[in-house]
Amino acid sequence: MKPWRYFNDQGVEVTSTSDAIYHVHTRVLPSSHLPATSSSNSNSSLATITVQVVTNPSNRPIKLRPASETDPLAQTVDPAPGLVFYTYNSHVARVR
Repeated sequence: MKPWRYFNDQGVEVTSTSDAIYHVHTRVLPSSHLPATSSSNSNSSLATITVQVVTNPSNRPIKLRPASETDPLAQTVDPAPGLVFYTYNSHVARVR
């Protein structure tokens, strides 16, 4: 899966950032952290998917938060003045 994808004003995927209005960042955490209910607080059967849609017609540089084991927002879009983005989260479970 590509971490960044780019779309024009019609929602059609484009390959060049110069043609893009929307920059879409995807982060997949294959093992989700849950509130501590037992000796482990990580669940390998539950993945968290984060999709961030950034409106960026001027093609400004977009920074990501640094990687971290403890920050739940690690590797997501770092807010900057004038940068408009929407974040969507979902969980996908594997049933045995």
